[in-house]
Amino acid sequence: MPRREQPRVVTIDEGAGPVKVIKDPAGRVITKQQITKIRDKQEADLEKVTDLRDKLQASDRAAIREVAGQVKDRAAKRLSLLARQQRDLESQRAKLEAGDTEATQEVVDQMIRRLSRRIEQFTNARDRSDELLAELE
Repeated sequence: MPRREQPRVVTIDEGAGPVKVIKDPAGRVITKQQITKIRDKQEADLEKVTDLRDKLQASDRAAIREVAGQVKDRAAKRLSLLARQQRDLESQRAKLEAGDTEATQEVVDQMIRRLSRRIEQFTNARDRSDELLAELE
């Protein structure tokens, strides 16, 4: 199986002399300054998360209230979304039970798209296996 390409260090020369940069798998060039900024953000995020974990392990009441509040808010949003999805599904089910042509065609079209994606995935996997088998010959 092919491995995902990793970012790599390359040297480019755009007239001011050779400079080392990072080239990501998509071919984008990332400078040392950009990497430094990304790394600084990662370090700040790490410190923030570590600090919160340490406070929770120490049973810090304010940290516990903050986390409980965040989880409560997330649960409320999720329940709201699920309620809307339930209404949509109930409406779709009622239309299908009533034999609504448009709703039925929409379901059929959606299933065709899903099956087409699965066929493509199966075909790609089979082709990769064929390539590996050919290499083993």
